[in-house]
Amino acid sequence: MQAHRVVVLTMRVQERQKRLEPAPAPQLAPHCTESIARIRDRENSYPVALPAGACRMTQGKQANVERDGVGYRHFRRFRNCLRMTTIPRWCLVTGAVLLITAAQWLISVLSRLTLGPTEIPADPLGKYPLAIQLVIGAVVAPFYETLIFQWACIRLLRRLRLEWRSTALVATILFGLAHGIYGRWLLGMFVTGGILAMVFITEARRTAGHPFWMTFAVHALFNALVFAMTSWG
Repeated sequence: MQAHRVVVLTMRVQERQKRLEPAPAPQLAPHCTESIARIRDRENSYPVALPAGACRMTQGKQANVERDGVGYRHFRRFRNCLRMTTIPRWCLVTGAVLLITAAQWLISVLSRLTLGPTEIPADPLGKYPLAIQLVIGAVVAPFYETLIFQWACIRLLRRLRLEWRSTALVATILFGLAHGIYGRWLLGMFVTGGILAMVFITEARRTAGHPFWMTFAVHALFNALVFAMTSWG
C-alpha cells in the first residue's frame, strides 16, 4: 500500500510540474519570415516573424521569389525605381519639366517634317501686358487645371475603385481635350497631361506625399519656361 501511494504521489507531482512549465513557442515555417521594416527603410531593417496563419506566401511562391535574399532586395529596389516613389521631389519636378519640354519639341519637329506647318490656337492672353500674362499663365491657369484635371479627377476615379493606370489615362484624355483639338497641339497636350498625371500619382503613393503641390509646381514651371522662351526668344 505504501509503495502504491508513493507511485500515485510521484505521478501527481509530475503532472503539476508539467502544468507549471511554460508552453513551447509555436514552430514557424521558414517561408513565413518577412521583413516589415525593410519595406519602410531598407538600410535599417529587422526581420519580423509572422504567425503561420498570417503568412500569405505559399511554398510555390517561395521557390520563385526569395523574400529575404539579396535578389529580392534588388528586385524591390528596381520596382521602387519604376514607381518613382523613392526619387527626391526636386528630381521629380525637374525631370518632369524637362521631359515635357523635350516631348513638346520632338512632337513639333516631327509634325513639321511629316505634316508641314499645322494650325496652332491663338493665345487668348496676347492682348494683355506681359506681367498679367505671366501671372495668369504660370500661376492661375496651372492652379485650377491641377485642381480640376488631376486632384478632383484622379481622386474621384480612385473613390470609384479604378486602378491607377485607368485614372491616369482618363485624366490625360480630359486634360488634352480641354485644351482644344488642333492636330499636333492635341498630341502635345496628351503628353503633357500624361506626365502631370504621373507626377500626381507618384506623389499620392508616397507615405507623406504632396500630389497637388508637386503637380502644380511642374505645370507652373513649364508654363513659365514656355512664356520666357516665347517672350524673349
